[in-house]
Amino acid sequence: MGEWSNSKKRSVFYGLAGIYLLYLAYELFGNLAEVSGMEHTFCIIFSVLFAVGGVGILFFALRLFQKKEKEDEPEDKS
Repeated sequence: MGEWSNSKKRSVFYGLAGIYLLYLAYELFGNLAEVSGMEHTFCIIFSVLFAVGGVGILFFALRLFQKKEKEDEPEDKS
């Protein structure tokens, strides 16, 4: 495995942040039976926001990592 650039490290960090947001969304959604009223509504709203944000950040991190991998490939295709 070659040396990791800052770009690759950053993409891994973004990926971990996306996974954490998905975990938060899952936990909020799992606790819906325990809450009622306005808190129930807020849990639903933030679960959706965290899930969408987490998936978006994961896709961004994956594209960033793939882009950096492609840039680091040797171009010896003779």
